[in-house]
Amino acid sequence: MENSTIIKGEDIYNRDESSIMTNMLSLPNDLVIDILASLSASSHSDFLRAKTVCKTLNELGDNDFIYQIMSLKGIELVPWNKDKQQILLERCIQCHNSEAFYRQGMVDYFSDKGTSVDYLQKAANYGHAGALYVIGIISLFGDTESNKKGIEILNQNNLKGILWKCRKEMVLFIYMLWTNIPTIMNKDVVCCLNHNNYQKKWRFTWPVDDGDDNVECKACKCDRELDYLMSSLGIDR
Repeated sequence: MENSTIIKGEDIYNRDESSIMTNMLSLPNDLVIDILASLSASSHSDFLRAKTVCKTLNELGDNDFIYQIMSLKGIELVPWNKDKQQILLERCIQCHNSEAFYRQGMVDYFSDKGTSVDYLQKAANYGHAGALYVIGIISLFGDTESNKKGIEILNQNNLKGILWKCRKEMVLFIYMLWTNIPTIMNKDVVCCLNHNNYQKKWRFTWPVDDGDDNVECKACKCDRELDYLMSSLGIDR
């Protein structure tokens, strides 16, 4: 894997075809697949262009691992081009791409009015922080046990310091879907009943560098996160 950066993505298109063939096809197939995987993780469009160079690269580029780690940056949440982008997303889902799982999970939950979190859970199982965040938020609006689960999720170490990033992505995707917020998320939720005075302190502030780690009470941290999220979605708490 150390040699996977021998050929940069942009270099592939700055060389003539014979040079590409000499450099790529002289390498073991496993190494070529690693290079293509590294390219796909950086840019799906560069990878797809690389596949068109020759038959061998096209065949080696069909490896499942490449699609599992492929970057989906630049692909619409709901692609208008059904013949290309949608097929690509479906292939990524088949290959257990966590970002593809996350995107499908967002479409399923918010377009179907909160009927399924299956793909969000799959994405979270593969380590997708954004999917874990969304599951945590959704859980806060459930019953008592679900609320406790949500509080624990949003306080996990792998979400520490990135709540703002996950929140921003969630809000962006919801707006992209042009959909109504599921009824359950309009429910009035207060996670902490013991620190009301402390809770009010952040009501009129906005996190510059997240700031979520400065709240010692796990439930208060979730209350504040809901304030920020719901404000972004135009929902009063």
